[in-house]
Amino acid sequence: MGWAQLHDTEATPSGSWGHTATWLGGSSLLLFGGELLTPGPLGSLRADSAAGGARLLQLELSSSSEQRWVRVPATEEPEPAPRRQHAAAAWDGQLVVTGGLGSGGAAVGDLWSMVPTANGRAQWSP
Repeated sequence: MGWAQLHDTEATPSGSWGHTATWLGGSSLLLFGGELLTPGPLGSLRADSAAGGARLLQLELSSSSEQRWVRVPATEEPEPAPRRQHAAAAWDGQLVVTGGLGSGGAAVGDLWSMVPTANGRAQWSP
């Protein structure tokens, strides 16, 4: 058993921490949220202080069968606030996201569900 690179590194999502990776079944994996990272001294990574610790509302879909990442845009409002250190799970064909830390490090106490639509977008519901 060994490691294998699944995707071209040029097409991977932004470097972040505090995001979730949720397997949707088959070959689909969703990345949600997190906080941007920037290169630090000697190749280390650190939270992006220049961006004010920017929280991400990214939703990226990976399909190992297609070997690529795709940004999943929202269909329309509403959508959850950007966050890191939250919880996410696949449930009944949906991505369910709750909690975490929002802007300024404030605790987020909500619950959202996301259903992928036929046109490749994200339909969020509180």
